[in-house]
Amino acid sequence: MTDTENLVVIQDDRDRAADYAKTRYVASFIVRYRNGSLDSGPLVQAFARHRIDAITAAQQEIARLREALGQALCCTPHIRAGEIVYDCGDPYDIARKALEPSGETR
Repeated sequence: MTDTENLVVIQDDRDRAADYAKTRYVASFIVRYRNGSLDSGPLVQAFARHRIDAITAAQQEIARLREALGQALCCTPHIRAGEIVYDCGDPYDIARKALEPSGETR
């Protein structure tokens, strides 16, 4: 997607733009935001970009956690010298590390 292409807009994007516009624009703009006639405008596109970016980030985080969980669940325990050891490391450590905050503000 290029910067000149319009994003797919859903009603929630329109409603957020209209809510934002309530304190800044005249009523006719609010109606136009809600009915979709301003979907290609910068305000609605900004809300659509924010929604898409948030969904993408959430999907990536879910994929990362699923991968770590899958790795932890596939660990095979073995008994060595009277202790349980795993062929891929301690599954609890794998899960714990996956759940640690990355240091980024969420």
